[in-house]
Amino acid sequence: SQMAEGIAISNSSVVVSVFHAGLVTTDNVFSRTPVWKGIPGGESQYNKGIAWEWTKTYADPKRTNVFYVFGTRLVRRILGSGISTTNIVPIGNFRPQAIAVDSRPDHDIILSSCREPDPNIPHELVPKIKRTLEGNSDTPVWSDEIVDQIRRDESIISMAFAPSNLAMAYAVSDLGNVYRKTDVESSSSWQRMGQWNEPSVKQLVVNPELSRRIYLLSNSKLAFSENAGGSFRLIHGSGRNSLPSNGELTSLVAYPFNPQVLFVGSSVGIFVTTNDGASWFRFDHGLPNAVVTQILWH
Repeated sequence: SQMAEGIAISNSSVVVSVFHAGLVTTDNVFSRTPVWKGIPGGESQYNKGIAWEWTKTYADPKRTNVFYVFGTRLVRRILGSGISTTNIVPIGNFRPQAIAVDSRPDHDIILSSCREPDPNIPHELVPKIKRTLEGNSDTPVWSDEIVDQIRRDESIISMAFAPSNLAMAYAVSDLGNVYRKTDVESSSSWQRMGQWNEPSVKQLVVNPELSRRIYLLSNSKLAFSENAGGSFRLIHGSGRNSLPSNGELTSLVAYPFNPQVLFVGSSVGIFVTTNDGASWFRFDHGLPNAVVTQILWH
């Protein structure tokens, strides 16, 4: 089977989108012979009548075996593996584009983004960031966040909490606009911090130790900011120790235990830096010669 973008791992369970097959799951991914099972139901972003094809998945960082699936209209929470439709719970009546979960033990905050009809112009969709304080509930109440200077024609496509300051969260749009909220518990606005003027921005990552240092990934470039998105510079390395110029960049991971280490997935393999992007080296010994669509830390 060909696995698409959208792999999620929690404990030893995996939920993944498979080309022309929807979502499949196993509860023992570390086994040499894991048993995979299809997930019943369907909420495809193209056709509600078929299984979960082309849906993205996200693993909850603190709730074991809890997954979020991006369907056509709903955020759904999936508990465990080998599941049935009885434990697929709709928790938000909107089509999510990104999600971030507060991993602090005493907080139940979930952030998500979407595009919804404008109340004054119903045929036009506008970007929104939504927040719930009831992440453990099967029927959480979501509120629309205030986002300063957000444009009608952009979409929030990636969100992340700052690992060194979990009260702080970032969001980035496909146009490269960076937004930040310094206290996710409050009703304060998201502030626009700046813009990386690069098309096709796809992912935002926050440095594990420095809450103001963020990284943005596009199809062909990787940049970082030391001032929370106020300005950016490329970190492609140089000469032989640089990121590939002949392939698409697909995925970015910050190593949790060293703020200088990053991993980048691409259409021509995986690359690692140990000096915050000054030089890059191949990290794909033993991998097949295939496009890497996603990398993640578990």
